Amino acid sequence: MAAQSQQDLESLALEDPTSRPLALLQIEALRAGSDPVWEAAATALERRPPSSAVPAIHQSQIPVDRKKLAQLTNQLIGTLKAAVTFDTVTVPDAISDESSQALIQAIINGDDAGLHRVAEAHQTDPAILATIGHCASLPLLLAIGQRVGAERNADFGWQPGYCPVCGSWPTLAEARGLERQQWLRCGRCAASWRTAHQRCVFCENTNHQQLGYMAPEAERESRRATTCEQCKGYLKVFATVSPYSIEDILRQDLASLELDIAAIDQGYTRPDRPGFPIQVELVARRPGNGRWFPWR
Repeated sequence: MAAQSQQDLESLALEDPTSRPLALLQIEALRAGSDPVWEAAATALERRPPSSAVPAIHQSQIPVDRKKLAQLTNQLIGTLKAAVTFDTVTVPDAISDESSQALIQAIINGDDAGLHRVAEAHQTDPAILATIGHCASLPLLLAIGQRVGAERNADFGWQPGYCPVCGSWPTLAEARGLERQQWLRCGRCAASWRTAHQRCVFCENTNHQQLGYMAPEAERESRRATTCEQCKGYLKVFATVSPYSIEDILRQDLASLELDIAAIDQGYTRPDRPGFPIQVELVARRPGNGRWFPWR
């Protein structure tokens, strides 16, 4: 992690009790991203010609080191259990290599049924496992985003509101530079892509009479939540001179929960499904040879 961005995220974890558990998980996952195993997985991913509406990883086989993936998942479980006291929910001390792979695949695909199968197998709350899974998927998706994201930006002409790499809805938008060009940012793979002003990223509504924003008076130029009356969606927007790092994206998202609360109180929501129905398969290398095979 970049030194200052890392310090800012760590400071948030120390100073904000509400954000602390998730911030701690994100910090640990980002630190794990320095392991070359994730870059190796991204390098082995099949490169495809850019498409105008299909995210880069759709219908791909993604090679992973299952033991590394399970090790990270179980580290995050331990971190969460140390940060939060669970009185009514059972959280396992660890899950198997197979369960970890199934969990991360379900998270990337937005597969609720797959997530619930893992949760039932370990008798735990799916929401807790989803939080763990989202953080455990960060190193892999960030490595993929770094490798293929550069060719999937506004220069290519990407139009949808969802991420051109992993199909997720943007975590936030940047009003970048003096011209306040609007760039959407993915909080899973850190992809960056241009979007037009006065256009809802969720339903593509361009009726300016149905588009608005919410912000404290003193902060409306620096951060706000844009809203759409057609789909009742909202998106947080932050003014910045230069592109955010992934640490900045995650920190800004956590540090602006009051915008989420204000938007939700007024009846606005974030979509509960990914923007694109991604289908990927995580595959593992069997010991003793150099080929990748799916584990089922």
